[in-house]
Amino acid sequence: VQFVDSAGGETETGPLPNQADADTTVTVEFDLGLMAEDMPDPVLAGSGSPNLTHVLTLSRVGGPSDAPGVTVDVVATLPAGVTIFNWVETAGVFDGVTWDLLGPVPATANGTDVATLTLNLTVDDTAASCDQCVSAAGTIMTTGGTDTDPGNDTAVDPTSITAPSDLTTVFDTTITFT
Repeated sequence: VQFVDSAGGETETGPLPNQADADTTVTVEFDLGLMAEDMPDPVLAGSGSPNLTHVLTLSRVGGPSDAPGVTVDVVATLPAGVTIFNWVETAGVFDGVTWDLLGPVPATANGTDVATLTLNLTVDDTAASCDQCVSAAGTIMTTGGTDTDPGNDTAVDPTSITAPSDLTTVFDTTITFT
C-alpha cells in the first residue's frame, strides 16, 4: 500500500496507519418456544372422523438473531383404534415425523406465534378407554446458534379416550299411580 503525503509529496509504503487485526466471534442467539394443545379431552371413541385435534404452535419468544435451520421432531403416540386422518401446517413441510420450517425464523418475529402444525386424528369405535394415552409430542431442533431457553422447546398435551361401552346411562324415573 502506498501513502502520499499531500503536503510534502513523500510516498511511503507499508501497512495502513492505525490498523489492527482482531478476531471477532459472532454469537447467534434466539429463543423459540413450543406449545401443545388437544381438543377435546377426553374424546369419545367412535364419535366421528376426525374427532380429535392436536396442535403444536411454534413461537418466537425473543433473542437478537434469526434462528437458522429450525425443525420440530414430532412423536405421535397412537394406541389401537387411533389413526392420523390428516395434518395441516401453516409454514414449512411435515413428513409424518419431522416438521421442517424450511428456513430461518426471523428475529423480527419476536413475541409472535410463527407457525402451527395441526394433526387431525380419528379415534374409532374399537379404541379402548385409556387415561392420557394419545399424544403428539414435539421437540424443537436447530442447526447453528443457541436457543437461550431450551426449557420451552418441548411440548405435549396428552388426551384420554372414553369408549362408548364405558358410558353408563342412569334413569331416575318416578311413576305415580292415582
